Amino acid sequence: MFGKFFQIVCAVLLWYQISCTDTTTHTKEIRVKTTQLEKIKKTDVDNVVVSPARIIHYQMIHRDSFNLNDSLDRAIVCALNRVDAAHLSRVDSLILPDLFSADFLYYAPFPIKCDSLKEVPKCIFISYPLQAFAAYEFGKLIRWGPVSLGKQLTPTPTGLFHCNWKSRKAISTINPEWIMEWYINLDNRLGVSMHQYDLPGYPASHACVRLLKQDAIFLYRWTDSWKLKDDWNIWSYGTPVIISGYYTYKTTRPWFKDGEMEQVNRNEFEREVSKYHDILLQRLGLSRDSVPVLP
Repeated sequence: MFGKFFQIVCAVLLWYQISCTDTTTHTKEIRVKTTQLEKIKKTDVDNVVVSPARIIHYQMIHRDSFNLNDSLDRAIVCALNRVDAAHLSRVDSLILPDLFSADFLYYAPFPIKCDSLKEVPKCIFISYPLQAFAAYEFGKLIRWGPVSLGKQLTPTPTGLFHCNWKSRKAISTINPEWIMEWYINLDNRLGVSMHQYDLPGYPASHACVRLLKQDAIFLYRWTDSWKLKDDWNIWSYGTPVIISGYYTYKTTRPWFKDGEMEQVNRNEFEREVSKYHDILLQRLGLSRDSVPVLP
């Protein structure tokens, strides 16, 4: 009788020990997961993207019928309408989404990935008809924003360019009253550049690429400049910049048609970028042979 009782007690104790051990194991796993989540929040918060679970629709409304109080909402509306904060209050109508997301890339008119750029560390693509830029790292879209390119009398040249030299502040050679901050030169001969300046919602520049302040600062810090062998020869090229497409100046907001935001077709985008694929890889490998600064 005592022996049977002893067996029951041992079985209960053994079950209790296994249960405690199992609980401890799960507790450790939970703590590890929590620690990893905290690490993500602290170090990779910009890379944790939560996109809306549905398609965003757009509408055009009168400016006075909508009040933008949230800074993120205001930034999204500025980007969609290709204006800066100063011009946001001057336009009669605004393009608005029916959902505001914390993921700014969700509103990008460009493909999230580009296979033709997967070997290229950094590249900027600028669409003339969409009046927007996209920044890619190894073929992955990391940032986009609105631009204002050249007006009809002074269009921005298209093709492949590179970030040459930079200046925190530059003075225009056309008009000394034009102060261009966060200046990135793209063509040393023509003086074409990217920099912060007014974005009125249409092409208005004298051939340069106008940017919002936050985008200009980001690109100024993110892009690489050329390296010179001497005053006349390039040792290595800076970050490539592709400017593509044509603008129909008689139209208003050609990036918004039939109640929808225009998107760059990925296949067409790949074809356009692939035209420069070989020369991009060739210039990325440039380390010994130098080329003239002014071809």
